[in-house]
Amino acid sequence: MDFETCDAYRKVVEALAWNTGRTEQDIAELAIKLAREHAPDDRRGHVGHYLTDGGRRGLEARIGFRARGLERVRRMLTARPTWSYLLPIALLTWLPVCAVGRYLALAGLAPLSIVAPLLVLAVPTSAVAAAALQWVLARLLPPRTQPKLDFTKGLPSDAKTLIVIP
Repeated sequence: MDFETCDAYRKVVEALAWNTGRTEQDIAELAIKLAREHAPDDRRGHVGHYLTDGGRRGLEARIGFRARGLERVRRMLTARPTWSYLLPIALLTWLPVCAVGRYLALAGLAPLSIVAPLLVLAVPTSAVAAAALQWVLARLLPPRTQPKLDFTKGLPSDAKTLIVIP
């Protein structure tokens, strides 16, 4: 692994230890133990699977970690990404459109003369809703980096790949 990947794993161990009252060494040893139990599997046999990937929930359950505050919100958003994106856009679009529609209806306009302005209003309202949601999500969800390998000392024979581009 390269330095950034090792550092990211260290920070996860540190955060889990801080939030559970356990030592960093206990957390790291448990992650290594879980990886060794699944050694034949390339993914589940790697410690990173338990620190930053699909095995993290299992590790957290074993140490008694419970997400709180902003971390809990982040997990709720990433658990169902499609709903977390489309539902707020729909709400942020249709609430103002419905409010304008109600205002126009109370003003006494005919139903057919209300529909056209609302359809026109829906387009810029949805654009503003999407921009606002993306701004909020960009601040709530930090970028996730992918683990990387360090090949500065050469490429091992088992990692060589031939790429052919026609």
